[in-house]
Amino acid sequence: MTKLLDQAIEKVRELPEDEQNAVATNLINLIDDKLSEDEERELTESGRQYERGDFRPYDLLRHELGLGNN
Repeated sequence: MTKLLDQAIEKVRELPEDEQNAVATNLINLIDDKLSEDEERELTESGRQYERGDFRPYDLLRHELGLGNN
């Protein structure tokens, strides 16, 4: 375990039990929500498209599709 993680766990130990459980739940969810390799590739490609200016802003896309102002 890293020194930083040890420090974080020590801080969590100082919290009341219900708050410790909330932190633990958030940490587990964070770990479980890790992106797959395909998702990481898609995200990287989306970033490249954005940098090239090769994207449509959400509000413009909704307008073009006739979905109103929401």
